[in-house]
Amino acid sequence: MQTFGIALHTILTNAYTLFCIAVGLWALLVAVRGETLNGQFWGALAVNTLLAVAVLAVTLLLQIGGVAPSRGWLYYLYDLFFIIAQPGTYTLLRGRDDRTAAGIFAAVTLFAALTAATRVNLLTQYTPPAP
Repeated sequence: MQTFGIALHTILTNAYTLFCIAVGLWALLVAVRGETLNGQFWGALAVNTLLAVAVLAVTLLLQIGGVAPSRGWLYYLYDLFFIIAQPGTYTLLRGRDDRTAAGIFAAVTLFAALTAATRVNLLTQYTPPAP
């Protein structure tokens, strides 16, 4: 079961990274075109946040099962960043949907994608359970 959980965590982490790239490029395209963000974008942003929540849930289940992330608390800080970055940006922008907001969302989302991609070892390596 632990092998399945680790594989699921790796798949969800990769999905989060790729989805961040897609949403970030979408926001960048909207900003370059000078358009406004629409409901489809907000839905994609919500799905992206839910992916981060799913990664955290799988990690907590793995930790309960005795398999902890290799860096412990640092992993959870990264995951909390992934969970609050986009909703926090939406809140700080007070729901703006103009060209500037699209550029800001592009920057935040692509930064989250790059962070997830460069920290993949931290996010997917686990310490073996103690005997």
